[in-house]
Amino acid sequence: MGALEFAVDVVTSGSVLLGAGVREQGAFPPAECAVKAASSVAGLHREGITEELAGRIPRPEDLVRTCLDLIPLTFEQAAAPYRLGDLDRPAIRRSRKARSPTTAAESLLGLLENGPQAAELRRWTAPRPHLV
Repeated sequence: MGALEFAVDVVTSGSVLLGAGVREQGAFPPAECAVKAASSVAGLHREGITEELAGRIPRPEDLVRTCLDLIPLTFEQAAAPYRLGDLDRPAIRRSRKARSPTTAAESLLGLLENGPQAAELRRWTAPRPHLV
């Protein structure tokens, strides 16, 4: 099961164990699904119950990749200084859509091996407080 498919199940059922038929319907935006899945998997790891669900939940690495891929800004755009009054509505929307996936991915940082993906995620956490 891929990260987004798992996320749809989480969003629609409130449970990581129940499947939902809405996956094919595209009822939820991919970013919302990825955020819910990352948060749920981070919680399962904190509770120490992931062994029981091995093979039924996505790997933290896959969820982090999905979250980072869904950020609608380049790193340079996210890190650029700005005044809120100077942003147009599309820029504000992109900034808001970037904040949730970075926060969700960050909840999985402690589960990643200290490699390129962890470094990329750490890099994205720096501009996150400046996102709308």
